[in-house]
Amino acid sequence: MKKNRTLLILVLAAVLILVILYFAVVRPVVNRPEDTTAVTTGDGEGLQYDAPLLYPSLKRADIFAIHVYNETGEYKFERTGTEVAPTVTNTSSFHIYQKKGDIYEHYATMAYNEERFSELVVSVGTFYYLRNVTSEGAAVGETLNYADYGLAPEQDPAYFEIEPFEGDPVRVYVGSAAVTEAGYYVRVEGRDAVYVSNSTLVAETALAPLTAFVDATLTTYYDAYGYNFIRDFTFWQSAAEDAVITGEERVKLVYTIFVDGKSKARVTETVDLRREHESFAAALSGYPVGNIIDGTEPRITLTYTADDVKDERYHKTSLCYRDAREFAGQTVTYRIESVEKIYPLFIELDFLNKSERNSFYSGVVYKIDGPESKLAYVPSSNNYMSALEKLGALVGSETVAVGLDEETIEKYGLDAYTIYYDMPNGMTLDSDNLDPAKREDYKVKSWQNNFLYISERQEDGSYYVGSAMMNIVARVDGESLFFLERSNSWWMKNEMFSVNINTVDRIDFDFDYTDLDKTFSFDIRHALTAEGRVAVTSIVHLGDNKEITVNDFKSFYLHLATVYYEGEYEGELPVEEILLGESTLTMTVTLNADSNATGGTTCTYRFYPYSERRVLVSVQMDGGDAGAYFYVTTSDVEKIYRDISLLLAGKTPDPDKQY
Repeated sequence: MKKNRTLLILVLAAVLILVILYFAVVRPVVNRPEDTTAVTTGDGEGLQYDAPLLYPSLKRADIFAIHVYNETGEYKFERTGTEVAPTVTNTSSFHIYQKKGDIYEHYATMAYNEERFSELVVSVGTFYYLRNVTSEGAAVGETLNYADYGLAPEQDPAYFEIEPFEGDPVRVYVGSAAVTEAGYYVRVEGRDAVYVSNSTLVAETALAPLTAFVDATLTTYYDAYGYNFIRDFTFWQSAAEDAVITGEERVKLVYTIFVDGKSKARVTETVDLRREHESFAAALSGYPVGNIIDGTEPRITLTYTADDVKDERYHKTSLCYRDAREFAGQTVTYRIESVEKIYPLFIELDFLNKSERNSFYSGVVYKIDGPESKLAYVPSSNNYMSALEKLGALVGSETVAVGLDEETIEKYGLDAYTIYYDMPNGMTLDSDNLDPAKREDYKVKSWQNNFLYISERQEDGSYYVGSAMMNIVARVDGESLFFLERSNSWWMKNEMFSVNINTVDRIDFDFDYTDLDKTFSFDIRHALTAEGRVAVTSIVHLGDNKEITVNDFKSFYLHLATVYYEGEYEGELPVEEILLGESTLTMTVTLNADSNATGGTTCTYRFYPYSERRVLVSVQMDGGDAGAYFYVTTSDVEKIYRDISLLLAGKTPDPDKQY
């Protein structure tokens, strides 16, 4: 009985507690009227979802500009019109501006990260607060000191300012982190009140540096696979030693622009003196590399007219062409502060239209112009395209700096490598050209050029890369720039002989050993197939008019196509001084009349004995200068003679055997 009585008392007590909770808590909540009178707001404040706002909410479409000022500097995102649509509306794009001195520098090509920018828009456009510290202090008769919250003017607090399309701008100062809440103390300009934000999102956006919002994209292209058509790809490996300027090279300049006598801007830029106005290049010739001594720096003054942009002397990628467009009708003075040659020239590639390609290397769509133009420098398609593809969409892992001034370049050591290239915009086939040879050429509407300034490899394997196109510095992983530390030979296609047999009319071999002096000439004859393709029909040895089986000759030809260079001659002496007299083999290839060869119709290979294992080869086109000297193995050259002997004996050479 006693146990039953105790259990009954506990049950009744529990029921009583539940009844009290229902009337005290649950019922008031359930029956609360759906209105906004539960929360009050002061002047200028707003309300959304029963939560107090620092000011009425602004959506992205309502915002013209967002200004940010913090310890990292001052910047803004502002809607900007274009030449096509100059009127600014709520659909115009936001552009990035950074304050330099008293003016904002406009980064027209710089891209912001859409996700991070959206966070900024949301965090400042709809700003919730937890409580009004000022009203609480007034309730107990306290006087608030702004300095206690990091909001006093002398503390130079950070702020953000929103410029709406309609209404007055709103500036919000951001002070210290709140002691007890996960927020920050803030104050609206013109309002004597201190609030606590309802989150720390303001620190991640309005207190963040500009680099936090800038996309780490370093390059761009305008057409699909545009990197296939890059023009004038130039890659330098290091800066020059002290020297004087000749006016025939690319240089890195620091200079100040004066327009009609007024200082316009201070610029750090790589300039190609080969493409500048003759007076610009001439003014720098003879000046030493390095900082110019005060009072002796060159001042180049040019007066631009509207017609200057049509002048062929102004290459479209040149500084003078750019300034002629911007300062037409004005006098521009360039005061040079420092000048540095970019040297040595590591590699220079240039795209070839179909009509420009040489039939000796018809499958190669790029030529190598540097370190110097050499015929045997045939680019490796796989290698150079793998490098150019990376440049076509080079994106870093993070943006570390905005703006490419001299201080930034020095801070990140952006002088180990320099890359320049032109990328096409608006490519179309020249199909209506009256010249049949050019109908498969590409026409390009315009070109976008870019300089990339790159540091040494960092300890984690990454590089710092500055992009003139995007005006930023970003960290880039080593894999994206794998080609930087490759040697010259990596860029080169190492096949000694790369000619389609259907374009060849004749091959002559002249052997001149101590115990061997023989000449062999093969006439290669062609005809059109039923499908309209050129095919080899017969091979005749001209010495005895002996016909060689086509398949046997193609086996011999296959060996020629698989003789590989082992590297370029890199000795200290001029190559002429180390050659041991006459070549022991001269091979001359003559193209047929329908091959449309450019630069010559014959190509001559001369083989010089260099060591017991290696032979030095020179390449010469159409009687011109020898293009280059490369090594091949002695056994490869000896096999050529043995294969010819087999052909004349009616046997089939094996391209894979040395015998």
